[in-house]
Amino acid sequence: MNASVAKSSVYTLVANVLLAASNWLLFVIIAKSYSGLELGQFVLALSFISPAFLFASFKLRTLLVVDREWQFSLNEYFFARLLANSIIAIGCLVSVFSQWPELFHVSVLVIIYRCCDSFTEFSHSYLRRLQHFKRVAALMAARSAFTMLVLIVGAWQDATLIGLLNLWALTAFMFCGIDLMLLRSTSSNNEVVSLSLGKMLNCGSFSRAFVLYRRYFTIACSLVISALFVYLPNFFLHQQMGVQSAGYFASISYFLVAGGIIVNSLSQVLTPKLAVQYQCRQLSDFNRLLKYLCSTGLVLGILGILISWSMGAFFLALFYTPQIAQYQDVLTVLMLAAAVRYIYIFLGTALASIQRFTIQTKIYAVGLSAMAVACYLLIPEHGLLGAAYAMLIATVVEFMLFALTIKSQIRFAFSQPIRVQE
Repeated sequence: MNASVAKSSVYTLVANVLLAASNWLLFVIIAKSYSGLELGQFVLALSFISPAFLFASFKLRTLLVVDREWQFSLNEYFFARLLANSIIAIGCLVSVFSQWPELFHVSVLVIIYRCCDSFTEFSHSYLRRLQHFKRVAALMAARSAFTMLVLIVGAWQDATLIGLLNLWALTAFMFCGIDLMLLRSTSSNNEVVSLSLGKMLNCGSFSRAFVLYRRYFTIACSLVISALFVYLPNFFLHQQMGVQSAGYFASISYFLVAGGIIVNSLSQVLTPKLAVQYQCRQLSDFNRLLKYLCSTGLVLGILGILISWSMGAFFLALFYTPQIAQYQDVLTVLMLAAAVRYIYIFLGTALASIQRFTIQTKIYAVGLSAMAVACYLLIPEHGLLGAAYAMLIATVVEFMLFALTIKSQIRFAFSQPIRVQE
């Protein structure tokens, strides 16, 4: 990698580390300071709402980067995000109120957080399009540091779970407002038509939004399926073993974030580079960079396995409780699944940069189906370890499918004129 890419990678990595740390701190505080029931309730609300908002995102984080010719304008992208968020938020509230009324207050705060987080992500994606990685890193770092400070103060003051989540959501709301103001000022300096509410709300806004939804529907499905890789075992554990088991498993699986931070950071920084190489038909450079990324994922995965096998119980007890520390074998199996996943996530990044979205959706759907069957069969007998085995089975299936299709997809894409979608 050249110096500018390396520097951007460092900025993005530091920002993502801080963001993950703030999210992890919330899990740690809830696990240590509240009951297993409250931990499980928070996990269930998060498991239901997060995939829904990922569906509403239509992966605009990537589309704003790879759409180099503005097939949709910035205002159209933003209105599509606003409309989808509104529909999903209302749908989640109705569903939770009718199905799980005991989760309603927690769910409202999770919805507020996810709404704000989605607009923050949109703003940061536009800045990444402009290669302003340092500015994005500074914004993410400030938000993460302030969030951690607020959570620590809340825990120190012995706030209730609802009180703690109120502070969490309020912080996201405050920084969302800052990000949107910066988005408007930056777009006015870089676009012919800047971001404006008046320009969004016209007679063609809804029709253009639904055109975008139809065009990138497979991307939305892919995001939900990919997210359910993490959240689906929680639902099976809740149904077969109780809400506390779901909370324990979610806490342990959050260790997957450690390696995922580096993987996602590299993906965010190098997606624009891969997209440009595709646009310029630089096939050899494209393949060389992809091999580098997959090798990095393999090294990270092996490192995670070694750490979890040798020190897993220590870290689980340090960050959570002695009860959760009993599940070191679960952590080791999860890190083995992560090692496989870290490799082919970059294959998905390559497919996204050449705008081959449908194949990813199909692969993730097959993997999710395999996981669902494995959870159903393994959890009753093996408990949390069964859920971890189900994750491993899904990653192996997905890896095999990516390995079988990636070369032909890249070769075909580079042999054809540039296309907006499949």
